[in-house]
Amino acid sequence: MAMGPLTIGRPTEAKINSTSNDSNGRTTKGGNGFAIITSNLGSGANAAYNDYQALSFDSVESTKVSRNADVTSYAVESGSEVSDHVQIRNNKFTLQGRISETVLKLNPDMIKNAGINGNRRMLMLEYLNQLMDSRQPFLLVTELKNYDNVVLVGMSYEEEASESLLFTLDFEQIRLVSKATTSAIAVKTAPNKSVGGQVKMQVNTTEQKNQKSPGQDVVTPVFKQ
Repeated sequence: MAMGPLTIGRPTEAKINSTSNDSNGRTTKGGNGFAIITSNLGSGANAAYNDYQALSFDSVESTKVSRNADVTSYAVESGSEVSDHVQIRNNKFTLQGRISETVLKLNPDMIKNAGINGNRRMLMLEYLNQLMDSRQPFLLVTELKNYDNVVLVGMSYEEEASESLLFTLDFEQIRLVSKATTSAIAVKTAPNKSVGGQVKMQVNTTEQKNQKSPGQDVVTPVFKQ
């Protein structure tokens, strides 16, 4: 499906649950998704500009990466695996970047040609709003590492006097797990007939002939006529 310069299609469930932004077999940048580039010094910056709908800032004030884990507050049994009681939380990022109408160097990103019309700030704001509204995961390229499955969870911006916008963006990386299925084969077995039923046994008829039925009178030989 062809996509306009400001159109972000709602991703399918399979795309949301993907572990990476795989560009194999994609013919357009729109098919690969978005990438936010915080530094051109990163190893994946050039590839992101070529293969993704890349967004970059004229200057980046700071990029903060936070990693945390939750540890159980209960006592752990001696000899057990301590790592089972530690839960890794999602990676979180905070970015401060600036976009202005007067820039010395244009990056080959989605707003490269917007400088001619003087709407770079509005275009960046529109892209970020749509990226957050669509809840679409994207690739985050930093100077030290690239992160897949990142979503925009917070955004604020400040209008400055020098025809620029200072953005503060909060990101969070979604951790994914894969499921596995197994095929169970049901085997039919013969039921145990002795369970829950009556068991047939051979009866000794000889002993039964000599037994008297309950309630039968016994005649003493003396009183026989």
